[in-house]
Amino acid sequence: MITLWSPDAEKLAYAEKNGNITVYTPRNQNSIRLAGHNKWVTTLAWVPLHLSKECDRLVSGSKDCTVRLWNVNNGSCERAFGNHIKCITKVLWSGRDEIYSCS
Repeated sequence: MITLWSPDAEKLAYAEKNGNITVYTPRNQNSIRLAGHNKWVTTLAWVPLHLSKECDRLVSGSKDCTVRLWNVNNGSCERAFGNHIKCITKVLWSGRDEIYSCS
């Protein structure tokens, strides 16, 4: 399982081998489930704080060879990228609002 705190330390994202991601907010004990990957989620990255004070977007990579951009407020997948031919091993969010991925 992968766990990652948001840059504002208000939300905790965790991903499981079944492809699901849960974003938990301890302050109000709310959680939202992000479903879309059909294999193990291998990496997560939050939008940098200077790009979004709300920390409302998360990017994930999976063994299903896709990268997904999530809106954690409503649980929607804003975009899915599927150009990799091997599993995604790392996603990074740059300081200029670009997403990098490798497999």
